[in-house]
Amino acid sequence: MTRRTLFRTLAVKSTQGPPMRLEYYLLTDPANYDGGCLEVHGVEILLYRPDRKMPEIARARGITPIGSRILAILQHLCDGAVTPMALKEVMEELLNTA
Repeated sequence: MTRRTLFRTLAVKSTQGPPMRLEYYLLTDPANYDGGCLEVHGVEILLYRPDRKMPEIARARGITPIGSRILAILQHLCDGAVTPMALKEVMEELLNTA
């Protein structure tokens, strides 16, 4: 079962309307192997727009089992105010340069 932990919330000002809210979550999934268990981390981003009832959502699961690595990735996503639409591209770039 996935654990979902809020990492940070950002208010983003739009040039063409009211502010939006971004929420960044740490996802933690158990990975079982040969009788053992390991926690594997991922990220989730939600974008709330005032003119929509449901948020835009993007997830990247199973990125790394290393806690410090996923926290650095989450910080990078927050620093860049990465939206759900851009998550895949940004993650590919981050993981290819690591």
